[in-house]
Amino acid sequence: MLDGLRNLALSLCGTLIVTGILWMLLPEQSAQRALRMAVSLFFLLSLASPLVGSKAQWQVDWEEWAADGPAVTDFQELTRQQLLSSFSDRLEREAEALLHKEGIEPLEIDFSIHTQPDGSISITSLEIVLDAGDRDHCASAIASLNESFGVTATVAFTESEAQE
Repeated sequence: MLDGLRNLALSLCGTLIVTGILWMLLPEQSAQRALRMAVSLFFLLSLASPLVGSKAQWQVDWEEWAADGPAVTDFQELTRQQLLSSFSDRLEREAEALLHKEGIEPLEIDFSIHTQPDGSISITSLEIVLDAGDRDHCASAIASLNESFGVTATVAFTESEAQE
């Protein structure tokens, strides 16, 4: 009982000292309201912590967050997927801009990209769908795409509709 009271008194004194210092360091104008709330929250939590004592269990499963743990592995996979998606979107925009420069409106552009074991990203295929009307004047644009991206593009054309 006496230890608990002593811990409460020490916690109160330490909290008052830190809170007083923080109050003196608060800026005068703009962010004062938010910082006052943060300092008040710190004060209240510091007062409540000795009362809670051993009832609160603030434990972290460090094995889960180890370099090869499941949380890190999931995060790394999610990051890799986002990187590939962002990279693919960027490639599609660049290919579309290159085709627009040649006066061609692509209907669909699809890059297949993969990460190598060393972490590098490689383009494995490029598939483009163009309107049948672009068949005659797309050769230079396709050659430019092949050179720019280092992969041979597969080009498909839509069926030309017969007019009656």
